[in-house]
Amino acid sequence: MTTPSPQRIANESERARDPAGFARLRGVHDAGTFGNATVVPALEKVALILAVKGGTVEDITVGDCLELVRTSRELFPGPSRTTRHSPFFYQVLHAAGIFPAAAPPTVRMFSSVFAGSRRRC
Repeated sequence: MTTPSPQRIANESERARDPAGFARLRGVHDAGTFGNATVVPALEKVALILAVKGGTVEDITVGDCLELVRTSRELFPGPSRTTRHSPFFYQVLHAAGIFPAAAPPTVRMFSSVFAGSRRRC
């Protein structure tokens, strides 16, 4: 997560690990659902999950997404003006049909999960 070039990780992960999975995610962009400014950082976060967990895009779980957001907030505490804390990658995965239909379609659940965990600490 601290690499100065997360785009390189995303490009390599797409090329070597799961071209079909990343093509599916890019399809969300191509359908006009989301723009480059949101999809590119989302692909970077997906690549980080794959680098840590292994597998393919289809293997990513809602729990993996929660873990990535939690880790990001721990590594980079405080407000961020970048996409570092953005859980938007979850919505891209959801829009691409990676999660079961019963999974929440938005990231609102992330805020309440992390707000509760901070109170317990």
